Amino acid sequence: MQFDRGTSARRLWAGLAGLGLVLLIIAPGCASALATAAWLIKGPNVPAQFNGLREKRVAVVCTASTQSIYAYPNVAKDLARALARLLQQNVKGIEIIPPQRVEEWMDVHTWNDYVEVGQALSAEMLVAIDLNDFRLHKGQTIYQGRADLTLRVFDCQTGEVVFERRPPLILHPPNHVVSAAEIREADFRRDFIRVVADHLGRYFYPHDPRALFAADAAAMY
Repeated sequence: MQFDRGTSARRLWAGLAGLGLVLLIIAPGCASALATAAWLIKGPNVPAQFNGLREKRVAVVCTASTQSIYAYPNVAKDLARALARLLQQNVKGIEIIPPQRVEEWMDVHTWNDYVEVGQALSAEMLVAIDLNDFRLHKGQTIYQGRADLTLRVFDCQTGEVVFERRPPLILHPPNHVVSAAEIREADFRRDFIRVVADHLGRYFYPHDPRALFAADAAAMY
């Protein structure tokens, strides 16, 4: 067989051109894959929406609707304590006024607004939770936590609202219900308050949103 150098050269160049084209096509995919791998290893970095609590003296207050207090008398105090604990753990330089001190002042004194509470306690910022609705039961024998609330942050020096959010309705677990035969109400209530506090805390410090999906998976009981 006679060796055709011209044909071989053309085939070589065609092969190299094809390889180059393939590399150009898959390069973006490689970059995406590498980014995905880095995301999975390091986790996403969702920044805080409000950084104004850093290096501040902060009081956390929660008030609940009459219906919610009637059904769950301590829910406001428990939620305020849970959020205060998360802020203390995750916000740089924050000084949380002990929740027990906040509760004692509010129980003893007559007050008209949140700023008055914060000023009386020498707070620079006050985080206020208005718990409009709080429920544990979806039926007589099944649980699905439900919380509707408004979150505000007050600057106690100016009296202004410096941050406000109305989160979407918080459901726990979001995609299924839990039989009352599987868990005591007190334990489910504690878990749900932790979930609500976690939703609120994420406005104030960087977080990994995948943790919410993990929490849902863990709530299979």
